[in-house]
Amino acid sequence: MADFATACWWHSNAPQAHFTQNLVCSLPTETGRITLSGRRLVVTEAGASRNTELPEGAVLKAYQEHFGIVLDRVPNVLPVPRREAPAATGRGER
Repeated sequence: MADFATACWWHSNAPQAHFTQNLVCSLPTETGRITLSGRRLVVTEAGASRNTELPEGAVLKAYQEHFGIVLDRVPNVLPVPRREAPAATGRGER
């Protein structure tokens, strides 16, 4: 797991990382996956993806219909507090 520490830190802390810039909600389905990232709904079935940019009013409905999450407003991305990156380790260390 130590080999992945730096990459995990980057994805959860770097200002350029997708997960610090967008809210992402994703679930596996029987035939693929459904993901809501910001206002973009991605439905993947049998390896093929359909992307739909939702109008502002449809985002709350998508959270409820696809994920069972009832919200009274569209959530906002919070600023990520700065944290130090983990110390680099050599490959194979445990």
